[in-house]
Amino acid sequence: MALRGGTVLAASICLLAAPAAAQETYRLDYVREPGTEGCPSEAAFRAAVSREVGRDPFRPDAPNRLKVVFHRSEKNIRVQIVASGGSGSEQSAPEHEKPVWECFGLLHHAAFSAGMLIDPLEPSEPERPVAPPTPPPPPPLPSPPRTSPSVPSARKTTGLAPKAPMRVLLSFAGGAASGSTPGLSPSLTFGVGLGQGPFHMSAEFRSDLQSRRIESRFRVYGSQAFGTLAPCWHTRILTRVQLDRCFLISVGSTQVSVEHDIKLLQGEENRKTFTWGVGLRGGLSFPFGTSWALFSRLDVLLVPQPSVVEDNGREIWTYPYASAALQVGLVYAFDVTHPTAKPPPPPLSQKFSPGVGTSEGSDDI
Repeated sequence: MALRGGTVLAASICLLAAPAAAQETYRLDYVREPGTEGCPSEAAFRAAVSREVGRDPFRPDAPNRLKVVFHRSEKNIRVQIVASGGSGSEQSAPEHEKPVWECFGLLHHAAFSAGMLIDPLEPSEPERPVAPPTPPPPPPLPSPPRTSPSVPSARKTTGLAPKAPMRVLLSFAGGAASGSTPGLSPSLTFGVGLGQGPFHMSAEFRSDLQSRRIESRFRVYGSQAFGTLAPCWHTRILTRVQLDRCFLISVGSTQVSVEHDIKLLQGEENRKTFTWGVGLRGGLSFPFGTSWALFSRLDVLLVPQPSVVEDNGREIWTYPYASAALQVGLVYAFDVTHPTAKPPPPPLSQKFSPGVGTSEGSDDI
Protein backbone atom coordinates (compact mmCIF):
# COMPACT_ATOMS: atom_id res chain seq x y z
CA MET A 1 0.00 0.00 0.00
CA ALA A 2 1.51 3.36 -0.96
CA LEU A 3 2.01 5.97 1.78
CA ARG A 4 0.76 9.49 1.54
CA GLY A 5 3.23 12.37 1.31
CA GLY A 6 2.63 13.48 4.93
CA THR A 7 3.16 9.94 6.21
CA VAL A 8 6.46 9.57 4.30
CA LEU A 9 7.72 12.90 5.65
CA ALA A 10 6.81 11.96 9.27
CA ALA A 11 8.58 8.60 8.93
CA SER A 12 11.67 10.34 7.59
CA ILE A 13 11.76 12.73 10.56
CA CYS A 14 11.43 9.84 13.05
CA LEU A 15 14.27 7.90 11.43
CA LEU A 16 16.51 10.95 11.52
CA ALA A 17 15.69 11.70 15.17
CA ALA A 18 16.20 8.11 16.41
CA PRO A 19 20.04 8.10 16.35
CA ALA A 20 20.18 11.44 18.11
CA ALA A 21 17.97 10.18 20.95
CA ALA A 22 20.31 7.23 21.54
CA GLN A 23 23.40 9.36 21.94
CA GLU A 24 23.64 9.01 25.73
CA THR A 25 26.83 9.95 27.57
CA TYR A 26 28.49 8.39 30.61
CA ARG A 27 30.93 9.25 33.39
CA LEU A 28 33.71 6.65 33.38
CA ASP A 29 34.78 5.11 36.71
CA TYR A 30 37.82 2.99 35.80
CA VAL A 31 39.51 0.91 38.53
CA ARG A 32 42.54 -1.43 38.32
CA GLU A 33 42.84 -3.18 41.68
CA PRO A 34 46.28 -4.12 43.11
CA GLY A 35 47.88 -6.85 41.03
CA THR A 36 46.21 -5.76 37.77
CA GLU A 37 48.72 -3.09 36.74
CA GLY A 38 49.45 -4.92 33.47
CA CYS A 39 45.80 -4.61 32.35
CA PRO A 40 44.71 -1.97 29.78
CA SER A 41 45.06 1.64 30.89
CA GLU A 42 42.07 3.99 31.06
CA ALA A 43 43.24 5.83 27.94
CA ALA A 44 43.42 2.58 25.95
CA PHE A 45 39.92 1.59 27.14
CA ARG A 46 38.42 4.99 26.22
CA ALA A 47 39.90 4.77 22.72
CA ALA A 48 38.66 1.20 22.21
CA VAL A 49 35.07 2.04 23.31
CA SER A 50 35.02 5.14 21.08
CA ARG A 51 35.98 2.96 18.10
CA GLU A 52 33.37 0.37 19.11
CA VAL A 53 30.38 2.72 19.23
CA GLY A 54 31.59 5.19 16.57
CA ARG A 55 31.77 8.20 18.92
CA ASP A 56 33.21 9.36 22.25
CA PRO A 57 30.47 8.54 24.80
CA PHE A 58 32.35 9.75 27.91
CA ARG A 59 31.75 13.12 29.57
CA PRO A 60 32.83 14.13 33.10
CA ASP A 61 29.38 15.67 33.84
CA ALA A 62 27.21 12.99 32.22
CA PRO A 63 24.09 11.85 34.16
CA ASN A 64 24.87 8.16 33.59
CA ARG A 65 27.86 6.23 34.94
CA LEU A 66 29.89 3.34 33.52
CA LYS A 67 31.98 1.50 36.14
CA VAL A 68 34.80 -0.82 35.00
CA VAL A 69 36.70 -2.84 37.63
CA PHE A 70 39.57 -5.33 37.10
CA HIS A 71 39.65 -7.90 39.93
CA ARG A 72 42.67 -10.12 40.67
CA SER A 73 42.50 -13.70 41.96
CA GLU A 74 45.50 -15.96 42.53
CA LYS A 75 46.02 -16.86 38.86
CA ASN A 76 43.35 -14.98 36.88
CA ILE A 77 42.00 -11.47 36.32
CA ARG A 78 38.33 -10.74 35.57
CA VAL A 79 36.69 -7.53 34.41
CA GLN A 80 33.31 -6.31 35.71
CA ILE A 81 31.31 -3.64 33.85
CA VAL A 82 28.14 -1.97 35.23
CA ALA A 83 26.16 0.88 33.64
CA SER A 84 24.03 3.07 35.96
CA GLY A 85 21.31 5.44 34.78
CA GLY A 86 20.37 8.75 36.34
CA SER A 87 17.28 7.12 37.86
CA GLY A 88 19.38 4.55 39.73
CA SER A 89 18.75 1.59 37.38
CA GLU A 90 21.74 -0.68 36.67
CA GLN A 91 22.71 -3.03 33.86
CA SER A 92 25.66 -5.42 34.07
CA ALA A 93 27.69 -6.96 31.28
CA PRO A 94 28.88 -10.57 31.46
CA GLU A 95 32.16 -10.87 33.35
CA HIS A 96 35.20 -12.08 31.42
CA GLU A 97 38.29 -13.75 32.87
CA LYS A 98 41.81 -14.47 31.63
CA PRO A 99 45.13 -15.64 33.13
CA VAL A 100 47.26 -12.87 34.65
CA TRP A 101 49.79 -12.77 31.82
CA GLU A 102 46.99 -12.33 29.23
CA CYS A 103 45.18 -9.50 31.02
CA PHE A 104 45.69 -7.03 28.17
CA GLY A 105 43.68 -9.39 25.96
CA LEU A 106 40.58 -8.39 27.95
CA LEU A 107 40.62 -4.98 26.21
CA HIS A 108 38.45 -5.95 23.24
CA HIS A 109 36.03 -7.93 25.47
CA ALA A 110 35.65 -4.99 27.84
CA ALA A 111 35.24 -2.46 25.01
CA PHE A 112 32.69 -4.61 23.18
CA SER A 113 30.69 -5.23 26.38
CA ALA A 114 30.73 -1.52 27.24
CA GLY A 115 29.58 -0.70 23.70
CA MET A 116 26.60 -3.02 24.11
CA LEU A 117 25.61 -1.27 27.34
CA ILE A 118 26.03 2.22 25.84
CA ASP A 119 24.46 1.58 22.39
CA PRO A 120 22.66 -1.83 22.44
CA LEU A 121 21.62 -3.35 19.14
CA GLU A 122 17.88 -3.16 18.58
CA PRO A 123 16.18 -6.47 17.58
CA SER A 124 14.31 -6.35 14.30
CA GLU A 125 10.51 -6.17 14.62
CA PRO A 126 8.37 -8.89 13.00
CA GLU A 127 6.55 -7.94 9.83
CA ARG A 128 2.99 -6.79 10.33
CA PRO A 129 0.21 -8.42 8.29
CA VAL A 130 -0.68 -6.57 5.13
CA ALA A 131 -4.12 -4.94 5.16
CA PRO A 132 -6.60 -5.95 2.48
CA PRO A 133 -6.17 -3.98 -0.71
CA THR A 134 -8.03 -0.70 -0.95
CA PRO A 135 -8.72 1.50 -3.88
CA PRO A 136 -5.53 3.15 -5.05
CA PRO A 137 -5.04 6.61 -3.55
CA PRO A 138 -3.92 9.61 -5.54
CA PRO A 139 -0.21 9.62 -6.43
CA PRO A 140 1.90 10.69 -3.41
CA LEU A 141 3.71 13.96 -3.41
CA PRO A 142 7.45 13.71 -4.06
CA SER A 143 9.45 13.72 -0.82
CA PRO A 144 12.94 15.15 -0.39
CA PRO A 145 15.78 12.63 -0.43
CA ARG A 146 16.47 11.21 3.03
CA THR A 147 20.00 11.36 4.41
CA SER A 148 21.31 9.61 7.47
CA PRO A 149 24.12 10.90 9.67
CA SER A 150 27.34 9.18 8.78
CA VAL A 151 28.66 7.11 11.68
CA PRO A 152 31.82 5.09 11.16
CA SER A 153 31.20 1.37 11.29
CA ALA A 154 33.50 0.85 14.23
CA ARG A 155 32.38 -2.69 14.98
CA LYS A 156 33.83 -3.95 11.70
CA THR A 157 37.34 -2.96 12.74
CA THR A 158 39.84 -5.74 12.51
CA GLY A 159 43.45 -5.91 13.66
CA LEU A 160 46.04 -7.80 15.59
CA ALA A 161 45.75 -8.45 19.30
CA PRO A 162 47.31 -5.56 21.27
CA LYS A 163 50.62 -5.97 23.03
CA ALA A 164 51.40 -4.87 26.54
CA PRO A 165 52.42 -1.18 26.79
CA MET A 166 56.06 -0.14 26.78
CA ARG A 167 57.11 1.14 30.23
CA VAL A 168 60.03 3.20 31.56
CA LEU A 169 61.50 1.94 34.84
CA LEU A 170 63.47 4.07 37.31
CA SER A 171 65.10 2.31 40.27
CA PHE A 172 67.22 3.01 43.35
CA ALA A 173 68.73 0.39 45.67
CA GLY A 174 71.09 0.25 48.63
CA GLY A 175 72.76 -2.50 50.62
CA ALA A 176 76.13 -4.12 51.26
CA ALA A 177 78.79 -5.61 48.95
CA SER A 178 81.59 -8.08 49.57
CA GLY A 179 84.52 -8.94 47.30
CA SER A 180 84.36 -5.79 45.18
CA THR A 181 86.37 -3.83 47.78
CA PRO A 182 88.95 -5.02 50.37
CA GLY A 183 86.22 -5.41 53.03
CA LEU A 184 82.46 -5.25 53.52
CA SER A 185 81.28 -1.94 52.10
CA PRO A 186 78.04 0.05 51.54
CA SER A 187 76.67 -0.33 48.01
CA LEU A 188 74.36 2.03 46.08
CA THR A 189 72.76 1.46 42.65
CA PHE A 190 70.79 3.74 40.30
CA GLY A 191 69.08 2.33 37.21
CA VAL A 192 66.91 3.23 34.23
CA GLY A 193 65.31 0.77 31.83
CA LEU A 194 62.56 -0.18 29.41
CA GLY A 195 60.10 -3.01 29.93
CA GLN A 196 57.24 -4.72 28.11
CA GLY A 197 55.24 -7.53 29.66
CA PRO A 198 57.49 -9.85 31.70
CA PHE A 199 60.76 -8.62 30.13
CA HIS A 200 62.84 -5.48 30.72
CA MET A 201 66.34 -4.17 30.05
CA SER A 202 68.12 -1.87 32.52
CA ALA A 203 71.29 0.20 32.50
CA GLU A 204 72.64 0.71 36.03
CA PHE A 205 75.39 2.59 37.83
CA ARG A 206 76.67 0.99 41.03
CA SER A 207 79.10 2.43 43.57
CA ASP A 208 80.68 0.31 46.31
CA LEU A 209 82.13 2.74 48.84
CA GLN A 210 85.62 2.51 50.29
CA SER A 211 86.58 -0.19 52.77
CA ARG A 212 89.94 -1.50 54.03
CA ARG A 213 91.81 -4.60 55.11
CA ILE A 214 95.20 -5.17 56.77
CA GLU A 215 97.79 -7.33 55.01
CA SER A 216 101.09 -7.83 56.84
CA ARG A 217 102.33 -4.29 57.59
CA PHE A 218 100.12 -2.66 54.95
CA ARG A 219 96.66 -1.17 55.04
CA VAL A 220 94.81 -1.63 51.74
CA TYR A 221 91.97 0.77 50.88
CA GLY A 222 89.69 0.28 47.90
CA SER A 223 86.41 1.32 46.29
CA GLN A 224 84.74 0.40 43.04
CA ALA A 225 82.31 2.02 40.58
CA PHE A 226 80.96 0.31 37.50
CA GLY A 227 78.16 0.27 34.95
CA THR A 228 75.96 -2.76 34.37
CA LEU A 229 73.70 -3.88 31.53
CA ALA A 230 70.97 -6.17 32.92
CA PRO A 231 68.42 -8.00 30.70
CA CYS A 232 65.74 -9.38 33.07
CA TRP A 233 62.47 -11.27 33.12
CA HIS A 234 59.98 -11.88 35.92
CA THR A 235 57.36 -14.47 36.85
CA ARG A 236 54.49 -13.93 39.27
CA ILE A 237 54.54 -16.63 41.97
CA LEU A 238 51.95 -15.22 44.41
CA THR A 239 49.23 -12.58 44.26
CA ARG A 240 51.62 -9.74 45.15
CA VAL A 241 55.01 -11.40 44.74
CA GLN A 242 57.03 -11.94 41.57
CA LEU A 243 60.37 -13.67 40.97
CA ASP A 244 63.02 -11.59 39.14
CA ARG A 245 65.95 -13.07 37.21
CA CYS A 246 68.67 -11.13 35.37
CA PHE A 247 71.92 -11.65 33.49
CA LEU A 248 74.63 -9.07 34.32
CA ILE A 249 77.44 -7.64 32.18
CA SER A 250 79.60 -5.12 34.09
CA VAL A 251 82.57 -2.85 33.36
CA GLY A 252 84.10 -0.97 36.27
CA SER A 253 86.93 1.03 37.76
CA THR A 254 88.71 0.03 40.99
CA GLN A 255 90.41 2.71 43.09
CA VAL A 256 93.16 1.28 45.34
CA SER A 257 95.52 2.91 47.83
CA VAL A 258 98.21 1.27 50.00
CA GLU A 259 99.57 2.68 53.24
CA HIS A 260 102.56 1.33 55.19
CA ASP A 261 102.57 1.29 58.97
CA ILE A 262 105.81 3.29 58.98
CA LYS A 263 104.77 6.41 57.11
CA LEU A 264 108.19 7.98 57.56
CA LEU A 265 109.74 5.26 55.46
CA GLN A 266 107.05 4.96 52.81
CA GLY A 267 104.24 7.20 51.68
CA GLU A 268 100.76 6.33 50.40
CA GLU A 269 100.40 4.92 46.89
CA ASN A 270 97.17 5.38 44.86
CA ARG A 271 96.29 3.42 41.76
CA LYS A 272 93.23 2.99 39.50
CA THR A 273 92.56 -0.15 37.45
CA PHE A 274 89.75 -1.25 35.16
CA THR A 275 87.94 -4.54 35.50
CA TRP A 276 85.00 -6.41 33.98
CA GLY A 277 82.78 -9.32 34.84
CA VAL A 278 79.60 -11.28 34.16
CA GLY A 279 77.07 -12.56 36.63
CA LEU A 280 73.52 -13.39 37.66
CA ARG A 281 70.83 -11.70 39.72
CA GLY A 282 67.93 -13.22 41.62
CA GLY A 283 65.32 -11.42 43.68
CA LEU A 284 61.73 -10.83 44.66
CA SER A 285 59.49 -7.86 43.82
CA PHE A 286 56.41 -6.73 45.72
CA PRO A 287 54.22 -4.43 43.53
CA PHE A 288 51.92 -1.93 45.24
CA GLY A 289 49.73 0.68 43.61
CA THR A 290 49.83 0.94 39.83
CA SER A 291 53.42 2.13 39.34
CA TRP A 292 55.55 1.31 42.42
CA ALA A 293 57.25 -1.88 43.58
CA LEU A 294 59.55 -2.78 46.48
CA PHE A 295 62.29 -5.31 45.66
CA SER A 296 65.14 -7.26 47.23
CA ARG A 297 67.92 -8.90 45.21
CA LEU A 298 71.26 -10.67 45.30
CA ASP A 299 73.91 -10.00 42.62
CA VAL A 300 76.80 -12.42 42.09
CA LEU A 301 79.55 -11.22 39.72
CA LEU A 302 82.44 -13.32 38.36
CA VAL A 303 85.65 -11.43 37.49
CA PRO A 304 88.02 -13.37 35.17
CA GLN A 305 90.97 -10.97 35.77
CA PRO A 306 90.79 -9.53 39.30
CA SER A 307 92.93 -6.55 40.27
CA VAL A 308 96.26 -7.14 42.03
CA VAL A 309 97.39 -4.73 44.77
CA GLU A 310 101.16 -4.09 44.70
CA ASP A 311 103.63 -1.87 46.50
CA ASN A 312 107.01 -1.20 44.87
CA GLY A 313 106.57 -4.29 42.70
CA ARG A 314 105.64 -6.51 45.63
CA GLU A 315 102.25 -8.25 45.51
CA ILE A 316 100.34 -7.50 48.70
CA TRP A 317 96.79 -8.71 48.00
CA THR A 318 94.63 -9.89 45.07
CA TYR A 319 90.92 -9.19 44.71
CA PRO A 320 88.71 -12.33 44.72
CA TYR A 321 87.37 -13.83 41.51
CA ALA A 322 83.76 -13.36 42.66
CA SER A 323 81.87 -10.62 44.47
CA ALA A 324 78.33 -10.37 45.83
CA ALA A 325 75.94 -7.55 46.71
CA LEU A 326 72.69 -7.78 48.69
CA GLN A 327 70.35 -4.82 48.15
CA VAL A 328 66.79 -3.59 48.69
CA GLY A 329 65.15 -0.73 46.80
CA LEU A 330 62.23 0.83 44.97
CA VAL A 331 61.27 0.93 41.29
CA TYR A 332 58.86 3.36 39.63
CA ALA A 333 57.35 2.52 36.23
CA PHE A 334 55.15 4.50 33.83
CA ASP A 335 53.67 3.80 30.38
CA VAL A 336 55.17 5.42 27.28
CA THR A 337 52.97 3.69 24.68
CA HIS A 338 49.24 2.94 24.53
CA PRO A 339 48.45 0.13 22.05
CA THR A 340 45.42 0.78 19.87
CA ALA A 341 45.17 -2.40 17.76
CA LYS A 342 42.45 -4.87 18.74
CA PRO A 343 41.28 -8.26 17.50
CA PRO A 344 38.01 -8.54 15.56
CA PRO A 345 34.81 -8.72 17.65
CA PRO A 346 32.79 -11.96 17.80
CA PRO A 347 29.95 -12.52 15.32
CA LEU A 348 26.58 -10.82 15.86
CA SER A 349 25.03 -14.13 16.87
CA GLN A 350 27.01 -14.00 20.10
CA LYS A 351 25.93 -10.53 21.17
CA PHE A 352 23.96 -10.33 24.38
CA SER A 353 21.28 -8.46 26.18
CA PRO A 354 22.81 -6.51 29.13
CA GLY A 355 22.82 -8.41 32.39
CA VAL A 356 22.37 -11.90 30.88
CA GLY A 357 24.99 -14.70 30.78
CA THR A 358 28.70 -14.98 31.62
CA SER A 359 31.75 -15.99 29.63
CA GLU A 360 33.48 -18.07 32.34
CA GLY A 361 36.92 -17.00 31.13
CA SER A 362 36.44 -17.96 27.47
CA ASP A 363 37.48 -15.82 24.53
CA ASP A 364 33.88 -15.35 23.38
CA ILE A 365 31.33 -12.74 24.45
